[in-house]
Parts: sequence; C-alpha cells; structure tokens
Amino acid sequence: MIGISVGLFVVLGMASFARANHHADVLGVSTSVLGASIPPTVEGPGYLLPDSPLFFLDKLKQNTRLFLAFTPENKAKVYADVAGERLAELRFMLAKHNEDNVRVALEGVESNIRNAGLQMAAVQFAGKRNSELAKTINDSIKLKQESLDILEAQVSGDMLLRINVTQKALVAAKVRIEEQLNEADMQNEIDYDVHRELRRDLSQTLSAAKHLELEIDALEHQASEAAQASLSRRERALKSEVTHKSELLLTSEKQTDQKSVSINEETIEQVTKIVKSAQDTAAKFKARGL
Repeated sequence: MIGISVGLFVVLGMASFARANHHADVLGVSTSVLGASIPPTVEGPGYLLPDSPLFFLDKLKQNTRLFLAFTPENKAKVYADVAGERLAELRFMLAKHNEDNVRVALEGVESNIRNAGLQMAAVQFAGKRNSELAKTINDSIKLKQESLDILEAQVSGDMLLRINVTQKALVAAKVRIEEQLNEADMQNEIDYDVHRELRRDLSQTLSAAKHLELEIDALEHQASEAAQASLSRRERALKSEVTHKSELLLTSEKQTDQKSVSINEETIEQVTKIVKSAQDTAAKFKARGL
C-alpha cells in the first residue's frame, strides 16, 4: 500500500502538470474535433439540430415547456431533459465534424444542467426535499460526465478548455443536487466524485508522461546547455507539483477509506519510470559538462 501511495504522489503531481501543459500549449489555438466521438446517449436529440437554420424553434419549444412548468421541481425536470437533448446533439455534431455547433451543444448541456441545479436549490430553499428527483437528475449528470470524460481524452487545444468549463459546471450543479439526497446516497456520491477525479488525474497524468517521454528523447539528441536547462525546469516543475499534491492525496485517502481506493498500478509504474528517465537524462547532461 505504501508503494501505491508513493506512486500516487507522482501520478497526481503530474496530473496538475498535465493540465498546465495543456493550457500553456493551446491558448489561442483552434483544434479540430475530427475523429472525436461519444457513445450513444440515453436521450435523443431535439427535432432540430444546432446546424439547422430553424434551431431557434427548438429553443422556443424549450421556453414554452418552462413556462408551463410552474414549480421548481418541474422546471428542474425540463432543464435536465433539455440537457440530455443537447448531449445527443453533441454526438451528432461530432459526427459531422462541426466544431462551431459542438460548442453550441456543449454550452447547451452546461447551461441547462446549471439551471436544473439552481431550481433544485430553490426547492431546498423553500424548505422542501425531493430526494427521488434529486437522484434522477444526479444520475443523469453522471452519464453526461462519463460522456465528456471520454470526449476530453480525444481532443486538445481550446476545445479541451471548453469541455473543462462544461465539466466544472456539471460538478457545481451535482454538488447542489446532492444536498437533497438521503444520507446513504449522498455518501455514495461523494465517494463517486472523489474516485472519478482520481481516474481523470490518472488519465491526464499518463498523457503528460508520454508527452514528457517524447521530449526526453528529443533532448537526448541535443547535447546543449539549452536542452539541459529545459529538462531541469520540467523536472523542477514535476517535483514541485508532486509535493503540492501529497497533502491532497492524504486527505482523499481518508475521505474514501484506503481499501476502497482502486489505482491502476501499471499506470503508476509507467509514470514513475518516465520521471526517473527525466532525472537520468539530466544527470547525463551534467556529467558531460553541458
């Protein structure tokens, strides 16, 4: 277990490094969604897709449904249903490689789930609790998170940043809605949220590790002071992030109970090996006096 924890320090540290690299590499860069996809969705799309010139009619239909939904509970249902339609439309726009309307669909998922969360908060503010509806909407959010987790592993650039914005909105709404779950369900959802974040960290860490490995290979063919300096800076960044994440990991382990934390040891081994390679390469440059 100690070995796994040490590996996790490295893994979670590199996860932040992965996100930082993504942000640094892609600001201002437009990235195609060519080849990206998500699995079939539970809900179907609206009658009109975002690339239709009549798509505004679909929004008009949504506004009519909201007007006829007199209670916060009913409005929350409408918003959650429409968010499902937008996710289905996202799948269609990805298939058409229509990047502009992929963004429209993402924004639709985000705004409707946010509003569903706000309506459920209004229910709670009124002194009521609807745990059954809260669970239904919460489960629908989880399905959307799973789809976006799959999608964000396939894209980069500003599209990845856009997906991350939507992901954060889903988490915020989910937290609001979890307040109305019964105690057992709420605890299960807290555990789910922590495990999901660990899985995302592992995925992004492995991506960053592979990127670092490619850079190391390139640097080994450049026996220069600049190459050594570049590698050293990256190594320092990794060490700094690993230290920063150590305390966070310990907190997460306490929250989820050590025996319930399932970690991909093969991934940890890969990442640790790559970090060691970075250190060895830096030592080679230093030994050469470069």
